[in-house]
Amino acid sequence: MSKTTQSMPRAQQCLPILWWSALLASSVPVVFRQVSVSDAWWHIAIGKWLVQNRSLPDLTRFYFGPTDSASLYSELRWQWLGDVGLYGLYATFGSVGLQLLAIACFVVAVFFLRRFAVDPLGSWLLVLMVAVCFGTYQLQLPRNSVFSLALYPV
Repeated sequence: MSKTTQSMPRAQQCLPILWWSALLASSVPVVFRQVSVSDAWWHIAIGKWLVQNRSLPDLTRFYFGPTDSASLYSELRWQWLGDVGLYGLYATFGSVGLQLLAIACFVVAVFFLRRFAVDPLGSWLLVLMVAVCFGTYQLQLPRNSVFSLALYPV
């Protein structure tokens, strides 16, 4: 042991272990969640269509009720890249890939929170990270909004 480690109280030495354990425990809902959101499958279907046909789809085929094609196509111009990315992840890794994407975006959010923190192991930062984990549950669902989770703390 180094001289600085020996002079620290035992409770202070355990703080990093407790801190990371609490953060990992709070991320359990992100890790062990089944992909059951219909919105995720809709984005994957649109991404699959875009990759296979290399053209805009007839969006009325993806809806059950009457739709306004003009507003649907204006939304698609902002989300097509995310749809293609979600389809690529799903085609390559299955639903595990979608969960790994949510975890990766959460890890990037935690990185930014720690980077901007005054005390990287402080209790307030831990509370903030747990709040981000539970407060951004809707952003963590595998759809285009998951990409914004990474920059949530910024």
